[in-house]
Amino acid sequence: MEFSFSKLSASIFLAVAGLGFLIFGLVGDQNAWFNMAAGAILIGGIAGTLGALNIFHGNLKYAIAGVLVIIWVGLASLDFKSIKDPIDFRDAKRKRFDQTIQKLKDLRQVQLTFKSQKNVYASDAKTLLDFIKYDSVQVVKAIGFVPDTLSEEEALEMGIISRDTIYEPAAKSVFNDSYLKERDNKYKLDLDELATIPFSNGKEFTFEAGQIERNSLMVNVFKITAPREDVLLGLNKRLIKLEKDLTVGSMTDPTTSGNWGE
Repeated sequence: MEFSFSKLSASIFLAVAGLGFLIFGLVGDQNAWFNMAAGAILIGGIAGTLGALNIFHGNLKYAIAGVLVIIWVGLASLDFKSIKDPIDFRDAKRKRFDQTIQKLKDLRQVQLTFKSQKNVYASDAKTLLDFIKYDSVQVVKAIGFVPDTLSEEEALEMGIISRDTIYEPAAKSVFNDSYLKERDNKYKLDLDELATIPFSNGKEFTFEAGQIERNSLMVNVFKITAPREDVLLGLNKRLIKLEKDLTVGSMTDPTTSGNWGE
């Protein structure tokens, strides 16, 4: 059987190069066009190698062609998946992040009220939830009617109104009408589930609280964290590693902002 060594060498080189490019593309998360091109080079190299070895005889050439087609279809399926997976991940991530961020905002609201009453932040979920469900908040309210032409302070000085200190349930004070008006209420506000990360199979947010020194003063700080592995539980693990934990507050700076770019 005669065949050309130069043609065989070139075909083998082409197949090896195609295989190398394909492995690099799949491992390195290259786009579908790169992977398809690598697959085409690999298939071309395999076909060329078999042709150089004079293997294509009779019905065998149809069998070989069928195998190559199956390989190509498999590569095309992998490329389709490589395109679809990030899209599905992005959609699921947005849904989960939005709901988790709303809970972090709610927890921050509770922490701020807790701090106003206790002079410290709560360091664990139970303390914060017991406060919101069972405690009361001291509120100073105006008694009487303030005319449109006067401020509340002016009406107070003139004796038109008076002020009285009352106590109301913490939940009512924390989640008052003003807060609920600004809140994204497509997400249910359930006090029993407030410390539970959505879609996490019952995992809870991580709580931290303490003090740091700023300008020779001790300042109270807190941080609440939703680990990305819990928020994105069950999704593509490789893509999860590229995301960040969702947090509100900080243990190194006196901030109550979230890290989602609010």
